Amino acid sequence: MEVQSVRELAAVIRRLRQEKGWSQALLAREAGVGREWVIHLEKARPTVELGLVMGTLKALGVRLRIEPQPTQSDPVIDLSRILDSPNASEHR
Repeated sequence: MEVQSVRELAAVIRRLRQEKGWSQALLAREAGVGREWVIHLEKARPTVELGLVMGTLKALGVRLRIEPQPTQSDPVIDLSRILDSPNASEHR
């Protein structure tokens, strides 16, 4: 999964919380923060502390991985898109 903005990270965290069936209060308890802080995080407020974001990701059971962006000389092939395309049988 690729995240390129605070807003995208906030949306991922919200989705992961919802997939677990957790309320904002439960996520707050698991991450050791207040519910109001979770609300601010999910709204992508710029004042949320990075250390608390990392703790929240840990509570959700996910890690943040940093990778360099591919350059023009590094071709990126999206195999999922190819295999899920209507013409996928032509590629096999």
